[in-house]
Amino acid sequence: MKLTVIHNEIAPYRIPVFEELGKKYQVTVIFGKKKSSKRLWEISSGKNFEYLILRGIRVGDYVINIPTYKLFKRIKDSDVIIIADNVDIYPLVILSTVFAWIAKKPILMWVGHLDTGYISKTRKLKIIDEIIKRVLYSLVDSFVVYSSKSRKFLLRRGVPSSKISTGTTQVYPKMLLMEPIPSRKRDEFTVTSISYFEERKGLKYLIQALCGIPWIRVIIAGSGEYERILKREAGGCNNIEFPGYVTGKEKAELYSISDIFVFPTLHDPWGFVVNEAFYYGVPVITTTEAGASDIVFNGKNGFIVSPGDTKKIRELIFLLFENRKLLKKLSFRAKKIGIKMTDVSLGILTIERGIRKAKLMKVNS
Repeated sequence: MKLTVIHNEIAPYRIPVFEELGKKYQVTVIFGKKKSSKRLWEISSGKNFEYLILRGIRVGDYVINIPTYKLFKRIKDSDVIIIADNVDIYPLVILSTVFAWIAKKPILMWVGHLDTGYISKTRKLKIIDEIIKRVLYSLVDSFVVYSSKSRKFLLRRGVPSSKISTGTTQVYPKMLLMEPIPSRKRDEFTVTSISYFEERKGLKYLIQALCGIPWIRVIIAGSGEYERILKREAGGCNNIEFPGYVTGKEKAELYSISDIFVFPTLHDPWGFVVNEAFYYGVPVITTTEAGASDIVFNGKNGFIVSPGDTKKIRELIFLLFENRKLLKKLSFRAKKIGIKMTDVSLGILTIERGIRKAKLMKVNS
């Protein structure tokens, strides 16, 4: 079977998924760009799939791709088209969906959108965007989603539940993670967060929750345009550190000294740092606005709070500081689900369910 995948960029966590698909199917991935200007990660292409990076005009963090004959031919020659509904390549998403529909190809759309207060305040051309989405989704045969929140997003826009396949696609391949480093715990009680520094990540609320508490060490790793604002927010907080962008061994060492990981996002389709933290056995406090809250269970492997709730973040961290027995239980359960969520085959099973459903829906349409 020939599959063509439309995807925004060459993301390290997606390459192993495409590799696994390529072992069973003839896969071509068409990327709208090599990588976002925000991303500092190292990238590589796969061996079990062909790929094509389209030329495009970059407008900030967005790309307007130039359609080519190769794009249309790949779609026309494929048995199923898988389209990642990435907003940064939205013109390509629309063009590919419409052309695949005209060519009568089964379309599987991969959706991570979710409705949050943050996105409703910041989204431009909201009414037009809603109309486009509803029309576009009506052309699609089946869907796979990042999370239960993405499923609700689709249902609110008129997508029948029968078109949405169950299961997760948000696995973080083990090959991208260094093995845990033993015996790295220090005497300090350490709270960490790793993120791209921008407003929607909600990092200022972590700073406000824990600033100046002497018995808690706070490490906020990452980089981005919001860095200066965050450091100004943390001015005078002598317990907060900014080590910069971390990867590989450095990142593994950071997780290994962490007692709690906080992901205080205001809007995130998923949040693979939750997968990473769990893999290293670190309980997570995150918000209701993260897709990855699907794998966080209150009082079991972490906690879920409302966005911007600094009081609750502080209370939970104090609770775990005082109750090390509970912290140990959370850590054990976090590790268990963290290992499970490195299994690429889980994502493949979900995508394959979507492929079968797309073909069936197309036949019955």
